[in-house]
Amino acid sequence: MVKKIVIESQNGVDSKFNLWAAEAVGEFLDLFPEYRDKFAIEARGNYKPDGSEIDQEQFDHLPDNMHKKLFIKLPNGKYLVPYASTDWYIEQARNSSGEKDKLDVHILGGLRQTAPNTENITLLLACDTFKPFCYGCGHEDFGSSVNTTACNNKNLFKNIIKHELGHVFRATYEKRNNVVQALGEHCTNADCIMEPYSSKFTAHLSQNDTVPFCDECMESMREHLRGIVEKEKTLTVGNSSLQPSKQSNTDWKKPLREFYTKTALKEGSDYIENHKSTNYQAQLKRTDGSITNIEASSVNNIAMSAIDKDGNPSVPKQEYFDKLVEYARENNLSSIKLADIKTPEFKARLVLACISAVPPMKMENRPVLDEAFFNGVDADTRQKIETIMQQQIPQNNQQNTTAKPIPAQSNTLLGGQNYIDSRNKRIAELEQKEKLNTITPQEKAQLEHARLRVKMKQEYAAAVQRTGDSIDPRTAEHTARTGLKAESYYYSSKNRQGQSAWKLHLDVMPNRKDPTTKAVSEMLEALDVEHKIFHGGENGKGMTVYVGSYEDAKRLSKEINLRFGKEISEPPLYTDQAGQETMFNPKVSGRFYLQSAFQAQYPRGTIEGICPATYGSAIDHKSEFPIFVQALKEGILPKGTQPAECFGLSFNWDFDKKYIFEALETYCAHKLYAKEMGEYYHGKDPAAYEQKMFGDILPPTGSGDRIKWEKIATLYTKHMANDYPQGISEMHKIKANYTPVDFNKLPPLQNNNQHGNGRP
Repeated sequence: MVKKIVIESQNGVDSKFNLWAAEAVGEFLDLFPEYRDKFAIEARGNYKPDGSEIDQEQFDHLPDNMHKKLFIKLPNGKYLVPYASTDWYIEQARNSSGEKDKLDVHILGGLRQTAPNTENITLLLACDTFKPFCYGCGHEDFGSSVNTTACNNKNLFKNIIKHELGHVFRATYEKRNNVVQALGEHCTNADCIMEPYSSKFTAHLSQNDTVPFCDECMESMREHLRGIVEKEKTLTVGNSSLQPSKQSNTDWKKPLREFYTKTALKEGSDYIENHKSTNYQAQLKRTDGSITNIEASSVNNIAMSAIDKDGNPSVPKQEYFDKLVEYARENNLSSIKLADIKTPEFKARLVLACISAVPPMKMENRPVLDEAFFNGVDADTRQKIETIMQQQIPQNNQQNTTAKPIPAQSNTLLGGQNYIDSRNKRIAELEQKEKLNTITPQEKAQLEHARLRVKMKQEYAAAVQRTGDSIDPRTAEHTARTGLKAESYYYSSKNRQGQSAWKLHLDVMPNRKDPTTKAVSEMLEALDVEHKIFHGGENGKGMTVYVGSYEDAKRLSKEINLRFGKEISEPPLYTDQAGQETMFNPKVSGRFYLQSAFQAQYPRGTIEGICPATYGSAIDHKSEFPIFVQALKEGILPKGTQPAECFGLSFNWDFDKKYIFEALETYCAHKLYAKEMGEYYHGKDPAAYEQKMFGDILPPTGSGDRIKWEKIATLYTKHMANDYPQGISEMHKIKANYTPVDFNKLPPLQNNNQHGNGRP
């Protein structure tokens, strides 16, 4: 297996540095002639594949489940696609550093370390100054980054490359002799290229380009290379039956047998092996009747499945995925490859096992951890993955946050179960008050919210069981009803492009060949209203309609219901829009999202239909922290509440605290939108709108708590004006440039109830 060392460079790096870097890498590899043919050098320059930049129209039309906050807007108005190009990593690191012309080298390295689907060792040449300043940074999990602005001397530059490659190939590691901690591990042996950066280092390495590594560094790197080359074997894992093994000798089964016999002994289960099969086939059977099946066609090709205590197929417990990593390490398998896995939860648990291992297990084809990946994944699994990813990227940026760093929580407190337990406890408390008739309107609203979330999850599980589709069960039901498959369609308006502050969703068959879907689409085209059908595969959002103002959204939703209401389904509770959006009427839901001004494209949950006005990164919480601090100060949140209990990616959520904070956060955003956008946002009757959106979730008018909420919202609008004026400016621009829907173009009202095939 040949491993690539890829040289990439930031836009603006002089081409000579690419040549010098290639020479340095070649000379470094020549030090190890026994392994030279196991590596190839590829100089990519500024790596910018087709599709790494998209224009505003393409960005606006991205599916709702895309992480748009990861796209970086360039001065030319285009957007850099996440992970696609050298420029994306540079811009992400530069933005995170907080200074226009400086890069945070640790963030840059962390991003490259978690890059999806790459097995290359990357050498990245940058021409922006690093922060903290250094010549370069190397790490064995991704490669190295080198600053070209600091060294125009060829010998010095090449030796810096070799020095960083020394870090990549573990020349100095923590437990080795003669190593000192000085911005990483460096060698203390005389005249070694792995000495710490200093004026002596610069003078020494500028003299010639053959400065040697000491014997200890050479031996350390040779040992590491031996491990890479001789043990570079991948464990392929899936959940489907395997082809029969082609190996006639059964000795290969021995390590599997020893490992899973030991596993069964530790957990107290029965180990049962099918010795007649050409494959390795074993079961771990527990006293409650549940079974984990393991099948292998070779030492490094394993399939796993499970049956619960009631005899139903299930996903194996997380501990068995953790065991796979343990098995791989015991048998010198250096990475895990995901086979063609159709069950999202199975795939997610395998990814979780790899990234939570110490050290993390390398994945040969790790998927991009976006919304599409998490569709159908249990909340607890998702939260654990996102927590670990947050801890890995980029912890060194905490100097930019406005609050003290939050200590990492123990695994027993990772969000999912903590949130569920606290929710169940709160439901029990409120139900007791309900029985005693002492429950307040606010508490009643919270109880209904909690019950709805429980019911939504139950209905989703039932829909998955009913359809066999754990990703998009609603489309599966529509397909069964109509005989059509989901098919994307997009209508781009001629005069109303990008008018998407208020957007509507319809639960129709996501295919324009369906009569009802086609009829609605034709009406929208007559009005020149942008809309998409399917176009991203949302579960239940068969059609998305980009409207703009609240009054136009309200009028259009009324027309759709009037003309097609009998043929459009009410969105079931298990669809994506249920419990997340406001219902304009029983058939049309919608939400308010200013995608060009703010980042949160989904409502938080407590208030359905209004996306908070978040900005900045997920690390610094620029908009959440001012609200959180004031909520503590005013006693709206209990003393001692931690930010991680209310918001952010740590997912150590507490149901009651999160519910209160989200309501307050959305109220602050609501007041901001009302102040800056007025009727465009809330329509002609602001009081009726506020009652519709918040209801009894708000403290009663004139109460002490309501006065506190109003005070915090006022402070928040001032904070936004001072800290994020570009957001204010963008809101004004959206309102000023709005083209209202011309309802005079509505086609004549007809009996459109002939269009559908009936609804479930």
